[in-house]
Amino acid sequence: MQRQMKDLGYTEVGSADGKLGTMTATAIRAFRADNALPAGDEIDDDLLLALQKARPRAIAPERANAPPDVVREKVPEARTSWLTKIGAFFTGIFALVGSFFDGVIGNLGAASGYIQPVKDAAGDVPGWSGCWRSPASLAGSSS
Repeated sequence: MQRQMKDLGYTEVGSADGKLGTMTATAIRAFRADNALPAGDEIDDDLLLALQKARPRAIAPERANAPPDVVREKVPEARTSWLTKIGAFFTGIFALVGSFFDGVIGNLGAASGYIQPVKDAAGDVPGWSGCWRSPASLAGSSS
């Protein structure tokens, strides 16, 4: 029923979750008023029959062409949706960063396995071996 109401232009119906929430009740009241049904937000046979016969809702041009900032100001549901999208964006960024570091930390053990043999080999080279190269290379570069 929620999908059918959205298709008819009652966009304030909310998400199709099968629950009669505040937004769905608002859409039902608006549909009832537009179709000469008794006031209320209950789902009855009259409402279901009217939904089957209904034509799409006429929307005033000023409402259809309203800029987003005006819609957010006048329609609380749109403001909530906009804020939800902004919150979801930042949540996604944090999840991406967290996943990246989780991958890096998860692979540190494997990286250590590759680095350790190089460290062991470098550890077998005496520290003084670099000393004789330094003066020799300096003497060779001056000639």
